[in-house]
Amino acid sequence: AKKWVEKLLPRGGTAINDALLAGMDYRGNDDGRSFTMVFFTDGQPTIGETDCDKILKKVQAKNSANTRIFTFGVGETDGINA
Repeated sequence: AKKWVEKLLPRGGTAINDALLAGMDYRGNDDGRSFTMVFFTDGQPTIGETDCDKILKKVQAKNSANTRIFTFGVGETDGINA
């Protein structure tokens, strides 16, 4: 795992919409269990859909199982450390 991580390179983009929708696909088939997703991001959406309101609507539409999504943002935005 360390070798794989050491080979990772930053590519300069944040595809929040794609990441959230892909995460929703991992829910599985066990309807008896709640599903929780933890979403880490380092910035605003810059790849694909970048309108936050549209992203929220798409995630809400796909979230038919009431998945709990916990978000964490890290980095610097507008000169304020987040």
